[in-house]
Amino acid sequence: MHRLCPTPLSKRSCNSLKAPSTALLWARGLPAIGLCHSIPETAKTLARYLEVPPGELVYHAAGVNHLSWFVELRRGLEDLYPRLRTLAEGPLWGEDPVRYELLRYFGLFLSETSAHASGYVPYFRKNLEAVRRYFAPGKPGDSGYYAKTHPGFVRQSAAFLEKEALEAPLDRSGEYAIPLLEGLFLNKEATSSFPAPWSYA
Repeated sequence: MHRLCPTPLSKRSCNSLKAPSTALLWARGLPAIGLCHSIPETAKTLARYLEVPPGELVYHAAGVNHLSWFVELRRGLEDLYPRLRTLAEGPLWGEDPVRYELLRYFGLFLSETSAHASGYVPYFRKNLEAVRRYFAPGKPGDSGYYAKTHPGFVRQSAAFLEKEALEAPLDRSGEYAIPLLEGLFLNKEATSSFPAPWSYA
């Protein structure tokens, strides 16, 4: 990159995210951006939980990579957190137990899925009993889940690339890369129509 590009910029959106970005920044002094899609994806999940059209969900998220929190969550002027806290006590708890438990104790919803978040807050995995309580067999977070399911994901991805990728629509997905690059290189203010208005902190 340093040899071929006069003003290089590396943008990564894959795991592992932190180590390669840090290596480029610190070891080589190259500008690097690492982005995770957890915030826009979680916004879609929250819209589903709250039964709110995604375009009407307004949120503000803040934090560090893989541990960001939705510090504001509303529809119009309505604060949606009271309704979400009620859901944390009901049947939806089983869909996202780690995040709902963290919501109960910290008051905010986390950007990472329950399976992913449990790697950063390991008291949800402190023993076999805890794993059984928070992760249903065969679901994300269950012991060995990714090892068992990853080959299927690889096959699906290969089939998609072979048959559908070239015909896929070029619509914006809600990921942050394009608005961020437009801001850096075109001096455009970041806006998004999907899944909802958002801002960086």
